Amino acid sequence: MVQWKSAAISLALAGVVGGGGWYVWQAKQDPAGLATGRASPKTSQLWGRLQGYKESYLRRYFMAFEKEAPTPTDALEAFNELAYQVTGPGGFWRKEVPNRWLGCKNQPESASCGAIDVMSEEMGRWDTLQEQIVSLGEPDAGRFLDEHAAEITTYLDTMVPEEPSSAGMQKTPLFEKHLKAAMQSDGML
Repeated sequence: MVQWKSAAISLALAGVVGGGGWYVWQAKQDPAGLATGRASPKTSQLWGRLQGYKESYLRRYFMAFEKEAPTPTDALEAFNELAYQVTGPGGFWRKEVPNRWLGCKNQPESASCGAIDVMSEEMGRWDTLQEQIVSLGEPDAGRFLDEHAAEITTYLDTMVPEEPSSAGMQKTPLFEKHLKAAMQSDGML
């Protein structure tokens, strides 16, 4: 009877350990920190990048949600807030640039405003990513971040001006790719 109980306990313990291993494998995440509460490396990298926007685009976000140990969900929510401020419908590239600096309400036929229209089509890709982030549950956030980390980094590197200004705008790869030549042909640069 004692041997049977010992075997049952050993079998149950092996099942728990095996189940945990299966979960880590299935989650496709770096297991570092899963048991300790530490953030994954991708979470920490994204959170670190977002700190650079703490005084500009994410000022209100970080005032309300400053976290010492962010979860993947925290990092993705902060990224989504940044993306909304930069490329969202009322954001920097879709509202401030065309209306404040390019005068697209008064001159929609200008080359610069045409370039903004082309950029808006490209920004639709990021709208889709943001919609996916909004629909994520806590358990899926780490996997999503692991799978889309390169894409998110590309967004940060190409779309986000260091500061929401004309000078900041002109330093972005997005400006170089779509808007610089158009603004030059309109005599704006």
